[in-house]
Amino acid sequence: MIDQLYLLEPPYDRLRPARGGHLPLGTIITADLTGEGADRVTAALDALALHRESPWCPVCFVADGTAPGAELVAALGRFSGSAAWVAGAVGPRPMAEDVAEAVRSRVEPDAEGVREFITFRLGGSSELAATAFETAFAPAAAPNGDFDVDQLRREAGDEALDAVGWEAVVESLLRRRGYVRGPEGTSPELVSR
Repeated sequence: MIDQLYLLEPPYDRLRPARGGHLPLGTIITADLTGEGADRVTAALDALALHRESPWCPVCFVADGTAPGAELVAALGRFSGSAAWVAGAVGPRPMAEDVAEAVRSRVEPDAEGVREFITFRLGGSSELAATAFETAFAPAAAPNGDFDVDQLRREAGDEALDAVGWEAVVESLLRRRGYVRGPEGTSPELVSR
């Protein structure tokens, strides 16, 4: 990992350098994009790679307040809309609080966004994802496509109760319902059904 990648874990009071390994529910992957040129793109791509390994961890990009360059926007692709953004340099506790608040303040996904996340987590199996969604998540979906993440948070239990990202809530329910395994210290695996 490059030195521009940080992790923010509950209780969200301190950023620490990313060192890899298993990331617990509620962890926020934070990339410092205040550098110049290729460093910014590399930091963003490293954050996205870590997110692919631990998709229950939301990503927050810390930028210097200037608009991201075309190269950075191209590197992020469609993911840039679901990430959190904070202006300022990575620093002590106030920045950790800003990162947590930025993730907390993101627009929550609609039912289709939750379906996409579930499909990704279940290895691209749209049939299994449809079953998981209908059995575990459909009650939180409104007919207009909105999604009640707070209702899911109440069902998810203690491990996701204090997590600021909706991803941890959905992941927790997938684990509780037996769709994926992910005990601390191991990589999550698809549970064969």
